Amino acid sequence: MSRDLYSRWFQDDSLTGPSKPSRGRTVAKSFRIDEDAVEALQEEANSRALSVNTLANQLFVSYANFGRHMRRLNGITLSEGAVNRLIQNVSEEVAIDAGKSLGKTSPQMLMAMDGSSVTVGRVIEFIHNLSFCANWFQYTETRDGEHWKIILIHNLGRNWSQFIAHYINGAFSSANCHPKYEITDRYVTFIV
Repeated sequence: MSRDLYSRWFQDDSLTGPSKPSRGRTVAKSFRIDEDAVEALQEEANSRALSVNTLANQLFVSYANFGRHMRRLNGITLSEGAVNRLIQNVSEEVAIDAGKSLGKTSPQMLMAMDGSSVTVGRVIEFIHNLSFCANWFQYTETRDGEHWKIILIHNLGRNWSQFIAHYINGAFSSANCHPKYEITDRYVTFIV
């Protein structure tokens, strides 16, 4: 499995873009955790073939990078079925308009909560968080000559593709980047 694009963006000196962030390191901490929560973590870790430590770290990282900011913005969690029902009951034009409108402000607000400026690297990290933390889509990327090809795969149809394409394009625009993108019923591709 290849490293994520945003990690490579920060590590590859041949790329122009943001300065490299400091690399996180792990530290030993001790917590008292509700017994039922530990049992649920163990069950989930077993089902994913992970250690409880790895799963707990993933949950902490997800909360630190995304969840705490969504909480401050009164974010809500919906099932894929609920989102599918909502997004399929609007016109394609409404999905595009919602993506454009929200893409002008929401990503920038979430990125600004960390106190950092909006850069292409931060937008890519934000996209990764939408995949890993919010489960909006599955994220893959490849190098395509001088450019990166980001593919966002989902099962929610063309309206969802339109929404996420325009939402994420708004985030890129705020970083003075204007990628090409392609929209299908099952995925969105960005060339950055």
